[in-house]
Amino acid sequence: MAVTKINSLPLKKLDWKKLIPAIGAAREALARLDEKTKHLPASHFKKAYLKESAASVHSKSEQKIRPLQEALELAIRMKNPFTKTSWCKIHAIVKKNGQEVGKIRTHQNWIGPEGSPIEKAYFFPPPPSAVPKHIRALEHYLCKNDLDPLVQIAIAFAQLLAIHPFMDGNGRVARILIPIFAVKKKLLHHPILLLSPYIEKTRTLYMKRLFEITEKNEWEEWILYFLKAVTESTKKLALS
Repeated sequence: MAVTKINSLPLKKLDWKKLIPAIGAAREALARLDEKTKHLPASHFKKAYLKESAASVHSKSEQKIRPLQEALELAIRMKNPFTKTSWCKIHAIVKKNGQEVGKIRTHQNWIGPEGSPIEKAYFFPPPPSAVPKHIRALEHYLCKNDLDPLVQIAIAFAQLLAIHPFMDGNGRVARILIPIFAVKKKLLHHPILLLSPYIEKTRTLYMKRLFEITEKNEWEEWILYFLKAVTESTKKLALS
């Protein structure tokens, strides 16, 4: 079983020349969105949050969507949503009926074809004993300023998924943190950097880019994907 290697943060080697054009496009798109929405009341974004939640759970069922909306609302209200304690509270809402709900996992998990045994898995997160130290490192990274805030969001998102601190529901927790972090970094006045519709539309590429990080350490390709997701999502944001 080849366990995933977790990178130290901040990343020491990135090809910034390759990233700069995409960073510029994403920042420009966010600036236009912020200018258009910064004076709107929070209630104006209900339609966008509904679409985000529906895409995240692959369903239009109110029963499935409502926990995602509740978790996002909780994250928005939190004083500091970038801690293990906060992530556990978010997870407890997102996965009310899941395994080890609201708790950092104590068992080895894996990703593979649905319903398949561990022998057919193609991704093994770090063992439970290593998760706490990786979580502490990620918390520390999120409290600091990296060279570019959007790149920092992209890196932190992928790192959380690589650590896979919960038995399941990790992607949903990570996506909820993206818009909150964008506000913290003063990229937006409202937490409306909602990427789930784009991610679900391009899910095969999304998974490919994430696995390339752990298999080949190809961070730039993942960051470029993330930046394009930001650019395209801000253009198509549904407002009400």
